Amino acid sequence: MSKEKKQRQRGFTESGLRGQSGFGLVEVMIVAAVISIIALGMSTLFTDMFSMQSKSNQQSSYTNVRQRLLQTIQNTEAWARTTADAGMNPEMACIRGNTPCAVNVLGYPLTLLESDGAVAFSEHYLVGAKQHGFNNSGTLCLTYDPAAPDANCALSYDLRWYPICPGAAVSCANPSIQVRGVALFASPNVLPGGMNVSRYDLNIIRGSAAIRNDPVTITYVKDESTPTGEGNCKGAWTQRQLTSPPLSDPGNNVTVAASDMTFKAGTYNCRITAPAFKAGGVRIRLRDLAAVIQPIVSPTVTAAMSGGSALAVIDTTFTITIDTTFRLEQFCQASPADDSDGWGAVEAN
Repeated sequence: MSKEKKQRQRGFTESGLRGQSGFGLVEVMIVAAVISIIALGMSTLFTDMFSMQSKSNQQSSYTNVRQRLLQTIQNTEAWARTTADAGMNPEMACIRGNTPCAVNVLGYPLTLLESDGAVAFSEHYLVGAKQHGFNNSGTLCLTYDPAAPDANCALSYDLRWYPICPGAAVSCANPSIQVRGVALFASPNVLPGGMNVSRYDLNIIRGSAAIRNDPVTITYVKDESTPTGEGNCKGAWTQRQLTSPPLSDPGNNVTVAASDMTFKAGTYNCRITAPAFKAGGVRIRLRDLAAVIQPIVSPTVTAAMSGGSALAVIDTTFTITIDTTFRLEQFCQASPADDSDGWGAVEAN
């Protein structure tokens, strides 16, 4: 048998190491290389996908942090706790005392409290080089350090408040308040694409005092023990006797002593009603004992002497910048004739 015939029977040709029913060694090597390239590409793709997902989660968490801080600043109860805490915010003494706040271009550090009194964030916190910050879940952390970045506490704020006074005034009582928070980012693991940290900045303006919706309820006390009581208001402004303390005052905004009402600084929507019986023309007024505010007087109503009753009403809104004491007084055109309690009942003195 010739050499050529033997080679053909063994499956070889002169052109190389090709089998009749398989791949050549070179082809196998090429296929393996292609598979390796595809695997490497898939690995890189998955790594990028995971990194992008991690970055998206982180940015979503930081967006929630920003939104939560904004809501806390705007929340009535939270702001009331924030301004009232002398230990956490000593710089807010002017707000607590209703004294002029000095304008400061550098601002004042702010410790922001939640409505339940928990600390939302504190610019005052500093232990060594460690500051308040937030982790990737949006939870407050205590290890933010730009000099030694901590991946578990990468976001922080330069959080400050600024008094805003009318015109060019350098100080004023009860100013508007601007709260600015410059977002800061420090992490040893900077994600691909970097971090546009300025998108998490805060800038909001609110009133210095808390805007409250707490109802205050104060009622009259029947004065039937003396003929000089509030029922005997003919021809003179006579003080109405009031309950002390108020029946309802969840915000502790008003105190009552000797029937005088002392309101904390703020803006009040006020409705006052006073009944009268057989007293002719009747008016009531709310009078500031310091005479800073003009007396607020109701329209005249008529309680007919033949046996009629009437209700004098004041609906008003007023703003006071310091704690102010008011007195509620009533004026009657005629005597209510043996009706010292104003309701028609004849009482023995």
